Parts: sequence; structure tokens; C-alpha cells
Amino acid sequence: MVRIVFAREFKNVFASRATMISLAVMWVIAIVAGFAGRVFLGGDDEANGAAPAPQAQGIYLEASAAQLQPYLESAGFAALPTSNIAAELATEEPEAEIGISGTALDPQIVATSPDPKELPALKKVLSTYVLEESGVDATVLAHLDTINNLRVQTVNYTPSGFEANPIGFLIGSVSAMLIFFMVMGGIGAVGAGVVEEKSSRVVEIILTTVRPRTLLLGKVLGLGAGWVVILFGYIGAIITGVAISGLVPDLSFLQEFGLAGMVARTVVWMVLGYFTATALVGGLAATVSRQEDLAGINTPVMFLQFIPFYTALYLIPALPEAAVTKILSVLPFFGPFMMPMRAAIGEVPLVEELAAVGINALGVFLLAVLAGKIYERSILRMGERVKLTQIFRKAA
Repeated sequence: MVRIVFAREFKNVFASRATMISLAVMWVIAIVAGFAGRVFLGGDDEANGAAPAPQAQGIYLEASAAQLQPYLESAGFAALPTSNIAAELATEEPEAEIGISGTALDPQIVATSPDPKELPALKKVLSTYVLEESGVDATVLAHLDTINNLRVQTVNYTPSGFEANPIGFLIGSVSAMLIFFMVMGGIGAVGAGVVEEKSSRVVEIILTTVRPRTLLLGKVLGLGAGWVVILFGYIGAIITGVAISGLVPDLSFLQEFGLAGMVARTVVWMVLGYFTATALVGGLAATVSRQEDLAGINTPVMFLQFIPFYTALYLIPALPEAAVTKILSVLPFFGPFMMPMRAAIGEVPLVEELAAVGINALGVFLLAVLAGKIYERSILRMGERVKLTQIFRKAA
């Protein structure tokens, strides 16, 4: 029977003309924006070409200093033999801007500028040649080379949270917003569906063949699956528009920013967050008989979602490793928003994530049992709103 109720509620999501029109409009806007982006943001093809391979720096070398050629080439220079460096440099477009005349042990630098950029590298080459000619041990040469290439190790302030990973914060924020929209949509859809059936008294006929808890479970599952399809329809439209625009040439960015794992993590927490909220609303909505009274049920639950949502956006970037952050991120209602944000900004131990999923799944189960009891004892009671004290007094 759950399958039948699930199929009915799933179809009802797509039976809404407004929902389908808004989805179609979103696809049209995304495609048009994608083509517009391709036209107005498309760069020059030459700018997108491969960068030319680096070439060796040319240097003129007279025959009297030819012993330096292998040393120059090992340092990345391309020796250009010549008999008159001054004449070569005086041409309109010389092949090099510097040259070496004289002998290898008494060299003279000739250049087109008084302070050529190649001078430090040439001094190193000449020093190496002189030391080797003087019979200096190769080990000493290696030590001197290390000293000449000293690197400074810098130690700076290490930021955390948003400062350390702003892209991760952006990804986590998008994940939290998707979960938030899914939960909010589920609250409205499940609550309205329960009250609509109760006010039209259709539920009395349905319950002759279906158990109340089975009906509530099928409704929550069917509406949730429908809203997931709608949500991914919107996401697909956005991705299609971006792909058409050419802003993202391939999907390598998914691996670069860890988006593949975040997508899976978002889906898991979206399901848990949806069931946590809608299980509660599904039971409480059965206590009213009119759509006008439904706001008193939905509004508190909706406002309840803002607390963990804004906590995820502001607490985690400020205190990502604080004990209060870690504790809240594993609790029901808070976990679906906070755990994806923590994972996006920094590393979360797998054991901690699995524990959070387990605790939230247990919370969903307990809320489902409570909601099922409320639904079962309220759905057939028409008229004024049923108080929870009456329900639990009856249960006692």
C-alpha cells in the first residue's frame, strides 16, 4: 500500500501547472542566458591557445671565451658564437642583448643596457668556471651552489574557517541553501496535503483500506521524491546554462574543489533534513481541519529551520573547530545544515560524519513514531483543532 500512496503523491507534485510552468521557464532562462554568455563572454581564440614553450636565453660568445659554452648551456643560455659582439648588438634586431668577450678567466660583459637582467646568472656561471679551474673539490662546489640558491622559509598567520577556504564556504553555503529550500518546500507540501485530504473528508475513504501510518509514510515519501526531482531539474537547468556559455569547459573542477563528494553528501543530508521536518509537520497538520489553521502548524516549524541554517552560515566559519560546533553538527535539525558546511570548509573525520548520520537517522525514526501516533489519533477528528494534550491523554 505504501507504493500506491507513494505513486499517487509523486504524480500530484507534477500535476501542479504552476510547478511545471516555473520549471519550464527556468530552463528557457538558463538556455537563453547560456547562449548570451557564449556571445558576450567568449574570448579570443588565440587567447585560449597553448602558451609557447620557453626558449633558452641567447648570449653572444667570442672564440676567446669558448670554454664557457658548456657552463652557459647548463645554466639555460644558448651560446651564439661571434667575432664582434659590439657589431651584433648594434643591429636593429639583435638575437641577444648581452655577450661575453675576453677570456674565460678575464671576461668582459657587453650588453645593450648598463644593468642587464642576465648579469646575476652570468656571475654564477663565471664563478663556477673559475672554481673548477682552480681545482676546488666538487663537494665544495655543491655547497657553494646551495648557498647561492638559498630559499627563505616564511611562517605566517594560518587562517581558519572562511579565511582559509572561501571557495569551500561558498560551496557549503550553496549546499545548505539547497537543503533549506528542499525542507521548506516539503513542509508546505506535506502540511497542505494532509489538511486537504482531511478537510475534504477523502481521508475517511482512504483509511478504510490503508492504515493511517502507512498513508502518512507514503505521502511523505512521494512528495519528497517529487520535490527532489523538481529541485534537480532546477540544478540541471543552471548547469546546462553554464555549460552552454562555455564558462566551464570540462568537469575537472568537480574533482578540483571536491564537488563530487559534496553532491553525494548534500543528497544524504537533504533526505535526513526533509524527513526530520516533514515527519513532524505531517503529524501536527492532522490536528487541524482547515487550510486557514495550517499556518499555526507550519510557521513555527519553518522558523525552527532558520536557527540551524543561520548557525551553519555564521558559527562554522567563525569557530570551525569549537566544541559547540562539533556537538551541534551531529544533532537532529542542526546536522543537515551544519555537517555539509563543516565538510566543505575543512576535513571532518569519517567516524564523526557516520555518527552524525546515525544520530539523525535515529531522530527521524523517533519523530516518525511520534508523528504517526499524532496522525493516527487526529486525522479522523473533524472540527476544531485537536490539542496535543488530548491526544496524549488518550494514549495514556
